[in-house]
Parts: sequence; C-alpha cells; structure tokens
Amino acid sequence: TWIFNGVDWIQQQPPVSPSPRTAASMVYDPDRKVIVLFGGLKVTGGKYDEALNDMWIWDGETWQQQFPATLPPARWGANMVYDRAHKSIVLFGGSGGGGGCLEGTWLWDGVSWGEQQPLHHPICRSNFGMAYDEVRGQVILFGGQTSTVFGPTDTWAWDGQDCTQLAQ
Repeated sequence: TWIFNGVDWIQQQPPVSPSPRTAASMVYDPDRKVIVLFGGLKVTGGKYDEALNDMWIWDGETWQQQFPATLPPARWGANMVYDRAHKSIVLFGGSGGGGGCLEGTWLWDGVSWGEQQPLHHPICRSNFGMAYDEVRGQVILFGGQTSTVFGPTDTWAWDGQDCTQLAQ
C-alpha cells in the first residue's frame, strides 16, 4: 500500500492488507471517507489466474476486509465510480472467473451490495473508462473490451435507474 502526499510516494505498513492482485476495482467514497477495493486477479503460483470477489476498505491507516451478506460475483477488469447524485458506488462489468465478460450493474450504499436490473445497459465488457459527470449528475461509461470486440466506442449514461446510450 502506497500513499501519495502530493510530492512523494510513501509505502505504508498496515497490519492487514488484501492479497497481491491486479485488475482490481477501487474508488474513493467521500461520504464515508474510505477507499473501497473489490475483486481483481489473485497471484497463484506466480500467475494471475484466480478472479476474486472480496471487498476491502482503506480508512487512511489500515485495510479492513468487509463481509456484507451479498457480494458481486468474482471479477477483474471491472470499474467502480462514486455516484454523487445517488450517494452510492456503481460497479459494472469486468471478466469473470472463467474469463467470460460480465454485464451486471451493482450498487454499494455503504452497507450492502444490490444487483440492479436496468431495462437498458451496455453489453458486457472489461477494461473500460467510467467517471461521474457532475453537470449531468450521471455516471458515464465509455469503450472497453468485450468477449468478441476489442475497443467498442459506445458511450452510456447511468442515471441511478437505467442506462441510456449516448449519441456517437
């Protein structure tokens, strides 16, 4: 775990940390003042080959594993963003344990995860961009990699209930 103080990177030595991993999803939650980490690929036998569905919180001093009643399925290459308008974290997509891509939309409200069932949504994908648009009050998703297409160029907006594909 490393912290950037605006000038230098400083390695931290927390008593507990998540296992080594790559392609995890991580986002800052300003309401709860913590960083949320979810999933990724675990190192096994020198290779990254096990998708994870564990969840960790960094409070600025230590990591704490979280054990909510429900967790999204194991995934890597997903993205998470804080949705300021709805005071929740949005998790979308990624690749699952078997390598297939996922299209589920999950919300974390600080207590529990809930899978959403939007009428419209992007096709499954991993390694895409996602950010919160303050002007629109929506989460915007762009591009990524699907199981059959590298680099889709579609753009979607999440309004807290449904997704809308934006004009290209």
